[in-house]
Amino acid sequence: MKKIRIFFFCLLFVFISSLVHAKVNVSGFVILNNGDTLKGKITIRVYIDIPILTDLFHEVTFLQDNKKKIRYYPKDLKGFGLEVDSVYLYFVSKKVSKRLLPYGETEIFLRIVEKGYLSLFEFQTDDDKTLGRFYIEYLIQKEEEDLFFLDSGYIWENMIKYLEKFFGDETELFQRMKNARKLYSKIPQFTKEYNQKKRDKNNTK
Repeated sequence: MKKIRIFFFCLLFVFISSLVHAKVNVSGFVILNNGDTLKGKITIRVYIDIPILTDLFHEVTFLQDNKKKIRYYPKDLKGFGLEVDSVYLYFVSKKVSKRLLPYGETEIFLRIVEKGYLSLFEFQTDDDKTLGRFYIEYLIQKEEEDLFFLDSGYIWENMIKYLEKFFGDETELFQRMKNARKLYSKIPQFTKEYNQKKRDKNNTK
């Protein structure tokens, strides 16, 4: 009787897990290294009703009309895009510093957060302790310069020092950055504002 009870609870756990952590296919496309664009479906994980995108930074499973699954890695694509909850997300293949992935790849997919005079990219990793939770790291690039990893673990003084290299020429904006609470989470907002300021200045010339 005890064995039957244990078996029942194991089946129940597997059933609940399958409902909580499922995979769905969403509309998307991939851009091959030769420039060709293929439209189809991209597989993502869903935790309850929350899309989990962390897998997509390492590989992407793509389905064409014939339902044939193809698994692509960063070396195989220039990038890809997908639609999640009526929002379009775009990813690009990039080589990154081993400080971001010290034991893993040096080429990964990064989500494009902002493009312009400053380009901002996002990388996500799962929280091993909490299902459905993830961490975000940002990487920033100034025009044609190298990609720079803004480590969320930097102490405040170091974070400000590195951010000054990218935002320091906009004095008023940079001062607000230094005074901002939870600065790391606001980097996308400040990057977008920085790019707008640069566009406005160019338009008035």
